[in-house]
Amino acid sequence: MPKDFSGTASRLSRNVALFAGALLASLAFVASQQAGASLAASPATISAGFFHSCGITASGEGICWGQNTSGETNVPTGKTWAQISAGNSFTCGVTTSGEGICWGGTNPTGATNVPSGKTWTSISTGQSQTCGVTTSGEGLCWGLNNEGQTDVPTGHTWTSISTGAWQSCGVTDGGAGFCWGRNDYDQLDVPMGKTWDQISAGAVHLCGVTTTGEGLCWGDNSRGATNVPAGKTWAKISPGAVHTCGITTSGEGLCWGAVDINLNFGQTNIPPGKTWASISGGLFHTCGVTTSGEGLCWGANSAGFDFGQTTIPTGNTWAGGGPGPLVWAAPRLTKVDLKVNLRTKVTTLTLRGSADTAAGSNSVSRFEYSNHEKRPAANALPQGPFVRNYASTVVLPARQVAFWVRVKDAKGKWSIWYRTRFKPGGIGW
Repeated sequence: MPKDFSGTASRLSRNVALFAGALLASLAFVASQQAGASLAASPATISAGFFHSCGITASGEGICWGQNTSGETNVPTGKTWAQISAGNSFTCGVTTSGEGICWGGTNPTGATNVPSGKTWTSISTGQSQTCGVTTSGEGLCWGLNNEGQTDVPTGHTWTSISTGAWQSCGVTDGGAGFCWGRNDYDQLDVPMGKTWDQISAGAVHLCGVTTTGEGLCWGDNSRGATNVPAGKTWAKISPGAVHTCGITTSGEGLCWGAVDINLNFGQTNIPPGKTWASISGGLFHTCGVTTSGEGLCWGANSAGFDFGQTTIPTGNTWAGGGPGPLVWAAPRLTKVDLKVNLRTKVTTLTLRGSADTAAGSNSVSRFEYSNHEKRPAANALPQGPFVRNYASTVVLPARQVAFWVRVKDAKGKWSIWYRTRFKPGGIGW
């Protein structure tokens, strides 16, 4: 846990002082160049934590700076990183080989005890707990569970999970959004009728972006943190403790909230004139990477809260801009429905997908379907007769039915397997 500031910050609300929940931005905020595009859930390349920050350079080197009372900035050496998430007094990351590692913290809650035998796509750090998603779509949380914040809903395949103060949220492979844990500000009440690309957990407010680029925040709005600017199409949104920041699909960066002067440390003062590739909201500071690879942090400009977490190491080009990350995030399907004509035995698939464009041009190029009801292995080799060119609507040969679908991008990376969903209408099933 960070140093106790109750004496110097008596004006902080009980919720914020305890939750301090923003380091929850373990998802990348990569701006698409196409309005309304659904983006792959890539990790943020500079992550703003409680009192420290971490980033990944364009060469895959991991660097952390700021408070180091518990070893939270001591990045393990000899690794090439795909993602790093700065938490409370600990940090976690995923290497380019899918290894998950946590360090720092005194670990009384087990927040740094990464489950063994897993290959990870992302890991998100919160206040006293950690969550992650494996390459097979399994969602796991570990650490403190006094509010149910590590009780991942069962029966789902996940594309992303974000954990905050005392709640966590995730998006399934079908675009459904779920939140679990504390609900004192109705922060678990995910807006209904939406298909989600991303949901991120803050301290006592949560935010998400739908597959159509709609940005929404809910939960505590006493400091304006859920007042999403209107008229924008969003790529990603990152909630902090009492503020929120986001990136539009054109790369515009915006921050809002922290309207209480006692809790405004400049964390919403986004540098002007920049086009952003990623933004991460922390406790009382914010960090981001521009499309040219420049790293910037702002806020925490009070003597009581400045531990150097906004002083970015110089001489680095950060992943997410410039040449981009070393690895491409896997593509994903945002919609997969099927209609079966029992008379003709013909199946029609309706698909919608997206590929990671963080490092440049990319697209979904192929898809594969499986006739078997059991989920294929995550590393299953492609079966040639069942691999087709990707299209939004595909008619399968008579008597072939798709129970599972996966997509491949132009860079050769396959997604996880997605379960098909029957679409009512026509001659039904």
